[in-house]
Amino acid sequence: MQGDVTSQRRWEAYDKLGTFAIYAVGTVLVIQALGLEVRSVLAIGGIGGLAIGLAGREICENLLNGFLLMMTMPFEVGEEILFRPNGQVVEGIVVDVGWYRTLIRSFEREMYVIPNAVFSKNTVLNVTRKNREWRLYEMLCVRVQDVHKVNAIIQDIRRIVRNDSRIINKLHRRVFLDKISLDDVKIYISFYCEASNRDAFMAIKQDLLLAFVDCVERNGAKLAQPRTVLEMDQETMLQTRLGLGLLPGPGGSGVGFTGSRNNGSNIPITVQVVDSVDVTATAVPVGGNGSSSSSSNGSGGGSKSSSTKSSSNSSSGGG
Repeated sequence: MQGDVTSQRRWEAYDKLGTFAIYAVGTVLVIQALGLEVRSVLAIGGIGGLAIGLAGREICENLLNGFLLMMTMPFEVGEEILFRPNGQVVEGIVVDVGWYRTLIRSFEREMYVIPNAVFSKNTVLNVTRKNREWRLYEMLCVRVQDVHKVNAIIQDIRRIVRNDSRIINKLHRRVFLDKISLDDVKIYISFYCEASNRDAFMAIKQDLLLAFVDCVERNGAKLAQPRTVLEMDQETMLQTRLGLGLLPGPGGSGVGFTGSRNNGSNIPITVQVVDSVDVTATAVPVGGNGSSSSSSNGSGGGSKSSSTKSSSNSSSGGG
């Protein structure tokens, strides 16, 4: 028989149901021909069927759901689906849809054997049937120092989005300044691309992201870079510095220090001198008695604790 595998399975289901109906009618006719009371035989068979049904309820449930999957076709062999049974994410390509179970091969080439009853209790996302419309969503993070250049960057990105033939015009195309913080400026980018499959979409996404980075650099701006937050009192800082074999910072400062050393786990540790603008030292009581506070910029000569503040920001996206 010609056609896809799911259609063949559906016709097989029709054939088996028809065969079952013929056997049922034939059995009733044979009982009548033997002169037996059909109702009595059915009552006895009903009790036995109830016992079997209670014992094999899950089997019957899987078989029934398998039949419904073949009839309604929420997914077919070769399609990519995603669902979350019991909180576990199952994503992959449908290999086979059977009466009792469905086989799904993950992108790690692992094989999931899913009882068909699971699909009646979970929402299934059919990724393949999204057709050719793929969403590109990104948050482009620019340094807060370049906030006055963001408008020019947005105009350049809008020009690219407007003129690229791979971007769908009938759906939304959004490029806006979304948020300004002490660490970065976020540019919201969202639109839809026309692609035949995921690989084609990833190629389009790569081209566009590189073009957006060019827009940032062409306007004399830079992407926001990650920074690290470090807080410790002076005693801990001295112990850490001695333990890592680090040298004091410029001018004998107790806050900034530089050097590198392997910590025994094959992971090199490198500490760089922090710019004096980003360093703040504040005295706090160590022994718990009394209180005093002071602040200094770039040095920690009489301070009990120091902190260098920073945050991690980068461009993040989803399809």
